[in-house]
Amino acid sequence: MESQDDFDDSLSEDTATSTDKSQTYTTRSALFSDASRSKSTLTTAPDDIPHFQPSIVGLHLYHPQNHGSVSHGQTLWCEFVELLGCTATFRLDEEVEWIQHHEDHLGNNFPRKLMCWFCDFVPFNAQHPKEAFANFEVRMQHIRGHILDDHRLTSEYMRPDFHLIQHLYRKRRLRQDRYRQAMGYSELPEEFQIPGDHPQSHRALGQRPEVYVDDLAKEDRRRRREKKSLSRK
Repeated sequence: MESQDDFDDSLSEDTATSTDKSQTYTTRSALFSDASRSKSTLTTAPDDIPHFQPSIVGLHLYHPQNHGSVSHGQTLWCEFVELLGCTATFRLDEEVEWIQHHEDHLGNNFPRKLMCWFCDFVPFNAQHPKEAFANFEVRMQHIRGHILDDHRLTSEYMRPDFHLIQHLYRKRRLRQDRYRQAMGYSELPEEFQIPGDHPQSHRALGQRPEVYVDDLAKEDRRRRREKKSLSRK
């Protein structure tokens, strides 16, 4: 996990409003003030989910391994549940509505650099401003793959994406106190943290059993070893 210091030099990073959105999506105004949006009841037909080949170097969709073991209690939650207090949730088959909801929050303006909520293996970097939305969409599909693959994942396991937090702050969509709180998030054990380096309140954001991040990393390495083993046979 990158620290706040690692991001200080990236505050001037370019962001872009994408013009290459799929026609499936409609542009709506930003809804940051709608923190108490109720649970969505929209439905999505399989044919409505857009499929495309992004021209973004280095992006890979996360392919779920357990399609047949979806828990009835699983949901897709809003990334801003902690940061902005948005309680909106969606069913696993409401991927389009879920992504549209985040478009509303961002006002159709997306950062060019993003990270996954759960893993550090896939960087999401748009090489051109016009690719910013496609980059964001692929990242959200990747995140949904994690949630679909493991019913234990909830918002408590979600790490803040410092790139997105800085983007919101630069666009004046995030208060300074919330920005400082979010950027103070750290996965280091308390005994290794420098006193005063992170505000005590940072644990209110992304508080979760930290061991699960290690579990995801071990699982990814295990799958790669299995893949190499099969290729040698």
